[in-house]
Amino acid sequence: MEKYLVYGKPDCPFCDNAKAMLTVRDKEFQYLSLDVDYHKEDMIEMVVDTFGITPRTFPQIILTTDIGATYIGGFEQLRDFLNK
Repeated sequence: MEKYLVYGKPDCPFCDNAKAMLTVRDKEFQYLSLDVDYHKEDMIEMVVDTFGITPRTFPQIILTTDIGATYIGGFEQLRDFLNK
């Protein structure tokens, strides 16, 4: 089962576009909002520890499946990933 995890922040057009794209494509996702659902430092630490990548922009998107997690990146990477 696929589920996307979107780390976003308020007033972020790329975050809004990622949510809209996942909704239109009927993909299951969970949206987490900065300083409401998570703290930036905790998200950065998790991404670095899990994927070896230091995130610098929003949103940060991770795909989880039955076999593990895949780091997608931001909105443009999500668009490219879904268009494969």
